[in-house]
Amino acid sequence: MSGPLFNTKDADFFYKSKVFSGILSKRAFVGPYFAVISGNHSCNYRCIFCEWFSPMAKEVKNEILSSHCYMNMDVYKGLVRELSALGTKIILFGNTEEPFMDNNLIEKIKYAKQRNLGCFIITNGSLIDEENAEKIVDLKLDYLNVSINAGTPETYPRIHTTETQKTFERIVSMVTLIEKIKEKRRTNFPRTRLSMVVCNRNYHDIVKFVVLCQEIGVKNALIKRLISTSKEMAEELELTPIQEEQTKKYLIAALKSSKKYGINLDIEWAEWISSKKTLVKNSIPCYHGWLFTVIDANGSVHPCCFQDRSPTCTIGNIKENEFSTLWCSKKYQDFRRKFKNIDERRKMGYLCNQPSCFSNNKQVYEILHKPYLLPITHGT
Repeated sequence: MSGPLFNTKDADFFYKSKVFSGILSKRAFVGPYFAVISGNHSCNYRCIFCEWFSPMAKEVKNEILSSHCYMNMDVYKGLVRELSALGTKIILFGNTEEPFMDNNLIEKIKYAKQRNLGCFIITNGSLIDEENAEKIVDLKLDYLNVSINAGTPETYPRIHTTETQKTFERIVSMVTLIEKIKEKRRTNFPRTRLSMVVCNRNYHDIVKFVVLCQEIGVKNALIKRLISTSKEMAEELELTPIQEEQTKKYLIAALKSSKKYGINLDIEWAEWISSKKTLVKNSIPCYHGWLFTVIDANGSVHPCCFQDRSPTCTIGNIKENEFSTLWCSKKYQDFRRKFKNIDERRKMGYLCNQPSCFSNNKQVYEILHKPYLLPITHGT
C-alpha cells in the first residue's frame, strides 16, 4: 500500500519508537504495521496482468487453488488476537484473491474492528451489492480500493478479460452508491479510492480515469505501473518507448485535472523513476521485515508480497506455530538482516524496492537519518 505509513493519525509515537529501535538493532520489538491476510485463494476475474490468474500465465500455481487454501474463522480470530497484542495497526484483505468471495469477509472485518485494528480492502468491485455496501459503511471500514484499471467501459474488458462493458457500469454504480450512503450516514468511511495499473492496453485512459473519479465523487485515486515477475507477461504488456512518452503527457494532464477536481492523486512510480536516475533507489534499504507481513489462506507466512511464494521465501505456517513465534524466528530475522543487501534479496526471489515499497522505505530511511522528522510528544 503506498502512501505515508507513519503519520500521527495512523501510528502512535510508542509504536514508531519500537519499530525504529528494532531496525537499528536488527530485531523486532513490535509487530508488523501492516498485515495482509488472505481468506481464500479464489478470484472471479482473469485480469490480464495478474500473476496468479491471468490467461497469459503459463504456469498455474495449483497450491493456491486447492481446497485447503481457506482460512476459517477460528484460525483467523486467533491470528487477529495475536496481531492486536503485537501492536499491528492495519489488516489488508485482498492480495492474491477477490476478498468478497469470502463469505465471512464482513464478520472478519467486524472482528478486527472490535480489536481496534484498521481494515483495508482491495477489490475488483464486481461482487459489491447494496447489502454489503451498507455493511462496510456501517462497520466504518477504513479504506476501500476498487481496482478498476480503466476510465471507460470500452477499455475495461481489455484488462478484465472475462468481463464486459456492463460490468464496468455496474461497478461504477456501486461505488456511487457507497458514496451516497456515506453522505446519508454523515461519515467519511470507508475512504474510497479507485486504482489503475498502467500497461499498453489502457495507458490512453489515464486522464479519463481521473475524470471518472470526479464524476462518481471519489476523492482518492492511484495510478501505478505494471510490475510483473513474469518475463513473458512484461514483454507483452510493457509500454513501448513511444507509449512511454505519451504516458508522461497523460500523467501531466491527469495531475492538472486532479487539482482542478480536488482529487488526491497518487502516481506511485513517479518518485521511483526519479530515484533510479539519481541511483537513490539502490541506496535505500528495505524495511518491510519490520513493517509488513503476508499470511496466505493456507496459513503460510511471507515477509513480502513481491515474491514468488516459493518454499525458500516462506517463513512458516500459523497452523503449525503461533504467528508471534514466526515473527521473531531465526528465518524472519535472517530476512531482516539482509535489509541493506537488495541484490541478495532479489536472488532469493524477492522484488525489493518496487514502486509500492519504495516510498515507504524512503520515508523510514529519512526519519532514521533525520531524527528531527519524528513527531515530538509532550509530557503533562
